[in-house]
Amino acid sequence: MIEGDFGTNFHQLACWSHNFMVYKNLPIELWLEYEKQGNCEFRFIVRKIIEGNIDHFFEEEVYTEADLEKAIVIDSIDTNFLIFLSVEARGRGTIKLGNLHQRWSRKQFGKFVLGGNILHDSKRDEINYFFHPGDFKPPLAVYFSGYRPAEGFEGYFMMKTLGCPFILFSDPRLEGGAFYLGTDELEGKVKETIAHYLDYLGFDRKDLILSGLSMGTFPALYYGASFEPHAIIVGKPLANLGTIASRGRLDAPGVSNLAFDCLIHHTGGRSSQDMTELDQRFWKIFKQANFSKTTFGLSYMKDEEMDPQAYENLVTYLCNTGAKILSKGTAGRHNDDTDTNIAWFLHFYRMVLASDFGREKE
Repeated sequence: MIEGDFGTNFHQLACWSHNFMVYKNLPIELWLEYEKQGNCEFRFIVRKIIEGNIDHFFEEEVYTEADLEKAIVIDSIDTNFLIFLSVEARGRGTIKLGNLHQRWSRKQFGKFVLGGNILHDSKRDEINYFFHPGDFKPPLAVYFSGYRPAEGFEGYFMMKTLGCPFILFSDPRLEGGAFYLGTDELEGKVKETIAHYLDYLGFDRKDLILSGLSMGTFPALYYGASFEPHAIIVGKPLANLGTIASRGRLDAPGVSNLAFDCLIHHTGGRSSQDMTELDQRFWKIFKQANFSKTTFGLSYMKDEEMDPQAYENLVTYLCNTGAKILSKGTAGRHNDDTDTNIAWFLHFYRMVLASDFGREKE
């Protein structure tokens, strides 16, 4: 965050220490997360350097705040070149800079891959999604990616083998995701996207499965409370984000430093009260749902150290709701024996697909 009087003329506030490569015939797309307050103007500068040159910019492009309302596409030319990026401001105010996202551009054909898309809110936070129609038959399976520093999607081939329509979601914020929480606007767009594809396929909530692994378990459970779907299937469930942050200081140092970033990102604070409020943000929504017709598949770690009470909290509450619970524990901590945990995750998926939708494993 940069605050002050930046002067009457534009001055450089920050630059990126590493240049980005734009390869021949491969245009890239840039999206900057930022917030601005006060009476100041902000602009984004792109300077281009031919590969092999060290000090000559052959072109400079200036993007105003109006230009930044859409992603910047840097078109490729007939040779590789580097781009040097910086931000400038004038006037008086506060500018908060977040991640700069860089990805190959598909232009009008989608984001990341053909058919990929991105949801934005007014704070410029984003969540990515990709829809695959499968065989157009129930159910619609929604999969939320786990911790993922790379831009793109996770689980495509895993979900494709199930045969049914599916949506992949990924969260590119912070270092590897912000657990899919956000403003009411951003969360509303996630729910609208799922509802849109249910309607497109002619399905309803009884034809919906929400799922995820690790970080992706949180949104599967959280948004599941809004849809009350046929099933929620998760591996290594996490529910108490404030608890994860509180344990990061003494009980489990270094296990999930991302939790501190999430705490500040979602609450603006770092106190014990902020941690408690972040925990309750999940449970307040989750406990309002009617799960009497929902099947839960919970593949958990017996020695979970990130959120050790998540599985017990979930089962204790769900036992009194009429929900059907399938569960299997795997020995180890959160990041141990992922293969076995995922095997049970997929086993629960196939059990539900076979028994409730007539989809026997091929």
